[in-house]
Amino acid sequence: MNHNSIGSVKFCLVCCLLFFFSSRRRHTRYISVTGVQTCALPISFDCGAAKVTVGSIAVKNRNTVIRWLSQYGSDRIIIGADVKDNMIAINAWQKITQLNVISFIEEYYKTGARQVICTDISKDGLLKGPAFDLYKTIKRHFPKIDLTASGGISSIMDIQKLDKLKIDNVIIGKALYENRIKIEELKPFLC
Repeated sequence: MNHNSIGSVKFCLVCCLLFFFSSRRRHTRYISVTGVQTCALPISFDCGAAKVTVGSIAVKNRNTVIRWLSQYGSDRIIIGADVKDNMIAINAWQKITQLNVISFIEEYYKTGARQVICTDISKDGLLKGPAFDLYKTIKRHFPKIDLTASGGISSIMDIQKLDKLKIDNVIIGKALYENRIKIEELKPFLC
């Protein structure tokens, strides 16, 4: 079996580093496998991933994802909710569905999912601040969900505000690359 078929080492390392800096509570080996096919999930875990995010497949093949939640556990499967105007986006953000983000998360919450990464795609990469209202709404509906906010982080103040909203994790991308946030500033939010 060719374990490199799920992506390059560089891709996996970038995802590991992004999650390492985003987690306030624990260090974890994390590989985000996008475009995951049924055969790729076991390979990801065989390669050492502690957790895998499922996005488009969670919309297209709900029964498979529910089976994975049962088989691998809700502590290893993260539901990816890419959102534009409160509607779920799939296929690398190319298609906006008619599925509302709250309804989408609720479907999986009822089946045992307890981890969600939510990216507001209208904010991602713009450095204009995250979708605070979106994340606040998700947490209000699902207070026990481990929510990771993604998209738009521009400064340490954004992270502090998300922390006050009791958002569990945050993915920081461009703000780190452009030195708008220094690694030292993140220390209070790490383990």
